Amino acid sequence: MTAAGSPEGPGSPAPACSRPGSAPPSATIPAWSIVVVCFPGEFNLLRLLLRSLSKHLDPTDLDTILVLWNTDPGDDTSIDRYRPGLISALDAGRQLSPRLQLVPATPFLTPSERGMPGWSRQQILKLKAAETVPSPAYVVLDAKNIVLAPVSRQTFFAPDGRAFSKRVDASRPGKFTDFLQTALDLFGADTDQLAPERSLPTVTPATLFVDVVTAMRAELLRRHHETPATYINRPNPRTSEFLLYAGYCAAHGLIEDRYRFSHHVSSATLYTVGPDTRAGLDKALARMSAQKTIFIGVHRRRWPRLADADRERLGNLLIDRGIFDNRTQLMHEFGYAPDRSPEV
Repeated sequence: MTAAGSPEGPGSPAPACSRPGSAPPSATIPAWSIVVVCFPGEFNLLRLLLRSLSKHLDPTDLDTILVLWNTDPGDDTSIDRYRPGLISALDAGRQLSPRLQLVPATPFLTPSERGMPGWSRQQILKLKAAETVPSPAYVVLDAKNIVLAPVSRQTFFAPDGRAFSKRVDASRPGKFTDFLQTALDLFGADTDQLAPERSLPTVTPATLFVDVVTAMRAELLRRHHETPATYINRPNPRTSEFLLYAGYCAAHGLIEDRYRFSHHVSSATLYTVGPDTRAGLDKALARMSAQKTIFIGVHRRRWPRLADADRERLGNLLIDRGIFDNRTQLMHEFGYAPDRSPEV
């Protein structure tokens, strides 16, 4: 792991894949990793994600499942209390716990970053994971994600080594466009260097290449003498971790070289507020239940706001997709609202 406060300089070699700017052949992706950044309040959601991976993930070529424990300063010791519950979830189906790396996030952060809000630290850590994953690429998942169908390396990577990515329309007005424009400006890219309908996603699942993250951080240092944390945590102009990465890729012509667009890696998600109408919620739940859906997500603050019938519908979906054997097992492990305080 690179020491906090000493990001790679402009002359640092890319640690994996081919140089930024050329598509990595399949042979350069011999292994991959999964990265999840979470905090103790998401413990039960994380257990649900890990249980779904244990039931559905083919671990061939999977190097590591890295969980970065994003606690407030001084609370790193809590990690040991949670470890047994996470291991049991990862071993509910296939025995995946040997691949688990559960580590406190504090050593990854500079003193100023440790004092930033938890949400900012979440984003920063998703990029800092590139310092420690042993593979040339990693798939970022959130604790709110749930895997509903079989997944493997082939779910995330095409035969030519490019990563599958959801296509995002970057031409929509609003915060998305503003955040992306900030990233493009930081790397000296013209807006027309990014086809508006071909941006990278802003939500998980998202696959990042270690050498691209490393080169992106080096260029920020060279151009602006800053790190990603500066632009993730500031009020204006501001960007996000994934849009910062997308802006760098656009500036260097990497989107087409490193990514192949496919809708199958997108997640049907219920966020804290949206969808905020009954019709929108029904549409989202129907998409979640579709047989072709692989990933879903439910924010921890959304679970208790759902009507009983909607929580039961989601519970039945988890049983139907083999994450739980029956309703008794589901209720014993989680109830219908895995937002409750951790029981460790």
